[in-house]
Amino acid sequence: MTNTNLHSGGDRGGSEEPTQAYLGVRRGERRSDNEGIHVKANWYTSATYEKAITLCLLTVLLVLGGCVTSPSSRFYTLSSVTPQVIPEPPADKTSKKIIGIASVEIPDYLDRPELVTRSSQNRLSLAEFDLWGGSLKVDIHRVLAENLSMLLSQSGFSIVSWRPGVLTNYRVTFHVTRFDIRPGRDILLTARWTLSDKDGKTNLLMSSSTVTEPIRTDDLTDAVLAMSNALGRLSEEVAGKVRSLQ
Repeated sequence: MTNTNLHSGGDRGGSEEPTQAYLGVRRGERRSDNEGIHVKANWYTSATYEKAITLCLLTVLLVLGGCVTSPSSRFYTLSSVTPQVIPEPPADKTSKKIIGIASVEIPDYLDRPELVTRSSQNRLSLAEFDLWGGSLKVDIHRVLAENLSMLLSQSGFSIVSWRPGVLTNYRVTFHVTRFDIRPGRDILLTARWTLSDKDGKTNLLMSSSTVTEPIRTDDLTDAVLAMSNALGRLSEEVAGKVRSLQ
């Protein structure tokens, strides 16, 4: 009996201790699993939140980018002017002499698409959205030809653009050294020009001209108009000296 009780007690004691340890381990595992699930849930929530914030920021940037547009470009061209002089009586058309405009040279800083303004003696500014409709050099050549044609047509001269093979009686070349837009002030045009014989070998007239033309407003449209007027005054000066050849 005694041995049986001891054995039974040992069996119960042996069976209870593993059961408690097992339950303790199982409870610990459950706590660990719950903590892991909680950490995973927090990580998932944080990652989702960051993704949502990133998407919102990208959406805002895209919307703002669509709303902000660059200013549209404006294009300008020079124009010939009606000369403020009294034309001379018509000459005999059969005796008209042909003057060919051989070349027009301008400074490199002006030979670009943007309008250039001079804010000081040594500082230039580019108008990013105010552009010439074509080449400024070609535009000046065209306007000088049109102006001189109007001014000299009644004086026995015909004006053409010279190129190899074109027969002329005279050639004229222009070298523009300054053609500055001075905002709030005026246009400054300085140029040297030469009239030579038909072969361009003998210079008949050489002269330098300086023209200032006021700008009415700060609008670059008025500045371009003033540039056209300055070319008109240069043309009148050239035409007056060319007439002296007759």
